[in-house]
Amino acid sequence: MVWLNISLMVLGISIVALGIAFLLRKRKTVWIPSLILAGLGILFIGLGQLPQPAGSWNDLIFTLFGMIFFFAAAVTALVTFLVKKYKKKSVV
Repeated sequence: MVWLNISLMVLGISIVALGIAFLLRKRKTVWIPSLILAGLGILFIGLGQLPQPAGSWNDLIFTLFGMIFFFAAAVTALVTFLVKKYKKKSVV
């Protein structure tokens, strides 16, 4: 099952990398920080699913960091969306 977890982590990070490449190509670089944070969330949640040594708190900490990074990605995307929305309205 370890190979499945690792392959899902690689797939998730590959999707994030493709998203960043797409955003760079479309010149919408303001969305890159939220994608980077989402990629870190995928990475840490994936690390939390791997087998850990006995008596270790690594799985809990990795999962907690993953959730924090996903929350930070959502907040960053929301702030970016609101700034872009109100910036367009104030120009007109």
